[in-house]
Amino acid sequence: MCRNSNRVADNLVQGDGTRRVPALGKPTLAGASVTAEVVGVTQGPKLVVQKLRRRKTLRRRTGHRQMFTKVRINKIAVG
Repeated sequence: MCRNSNRVADNLVQGDGTRRVPALGKPTLAGASVTAEVVGVTQGPKLVVQKLRRRKTLRRRTGHRQMFTKVRINKIAVG
């Protein structure tokens, strides 16, 4: 898990949308990189899972909330 204000750099960029005709890498673009900063960690919406058996008293209900990491894109370098 990343903490707040951590810098994240990734050079596995798949596409470039700055040109009139976007450049797509197969599978990635050579020389392209993205620098991002972790803003925070939050939880997604609650997913409810129910398990029922007909004519029985089995009614089980559980929930789950997925953790998400918010990032801010600081720099996109294509070179």
